[in-house]
Amino acid sequence: AAVVGAGRRGRRSFYEPRRCDNQYWDAEDGPGATCVTGFETSTLVASRNRTWVYHASKWLVDPPPIARRDIAGVDWVSLLETHGVSALGLLLVDAETMDCDLVASFPFDVARPDAIVFEQGGCEHYVSDDDAPTASELARRLGESDPRIALDRYLREELGY
Repeated sequence: AAVVGAGRRGRRSFYEPRRCDNQYWDAEDGPGATCVTGFETSTLVASRNRTWVYHASKWLVDPPPIARRDIAGVDWVSLLETHGVSALGLLLVDAETMDCDLVASFPFDVARPDAIVFEQGGCEHYVSDDDAPTASELARRLGESDPRIALDRYLREELGY
């Protein structure tokens, strides 16, 4: 399963380069589609953002064959409740372009991390397909043009990090 943010449960699609060592069918290509040789190489890139996976995988083969995998998704509150978490030392998020949205949707009223580590590099490129809070919505609320700056302000000014 994967953590997919606030209020997001159920099956979610993730994308990765199609691996030759693990043939599978998905709705986009079907059986016999081209693939990328090498499990180690092809699993370096995976995300809910298909466009990002496509562009990040072009160094493998151009155009890269992209596969979709549907996996179970849980929201932050469910994950915290399942494991009985009421305190959190470190929240570490590395989710290939989804980092800002996952941090923005974290339930700080349920558990407050002592420290938060995440990548901001792709935050402005991620487009959510859900109704949950996103860094872009946070930017609009705070009157910022850049979601990264908005998330910094939110963490610093509203949550005291």
